[in-house]
Amino acid sequence: MKTWNLRLVGILGVTLVAVVVALAVAGPARFIRMPDGVWLFVRVSEGVWSSGKRYREFHWGTDTLVRMELDIDGDGRYDVRGDDWQRKKPRWCWIREASTWEPANPEGCAKAWDLLSQLSE
Repeated sequence: MKTWNLRLVGILGVTLVAVVVALAVAGPARFIRMPDGVWLFVRVSEGVWSSGKRYREFHWGTDTLVRMELDIDGDGRYDVRGDDWQRKKPRWCWIREASTWEPANPEGCAKAWDLLSQLSE
């Protein structure tokens, strides 16, 4: 095999891996790690209510909502994160403090969701 063929195969391989990794990290589908340690490949959808507040949903499989992030003050940065929304309230909840997510009471996530959904109606 000629040297330029090996270089071409190497360049194409590295490019393919870079594109797949970029899509998995920031694309419409990505890998997330749940609090119990399980990795999931999820679809991400974002929305904006008429009040200007945003939300982001992470769906696993066909219709399982596994994570939701809410922007409760309308500054464009997600402030509340809840995981495992298969019930009225999430199983795990976090509030953004500075640049990290701090554990919070799951009822707080449910109240934030109820408040934002009422504002959007």
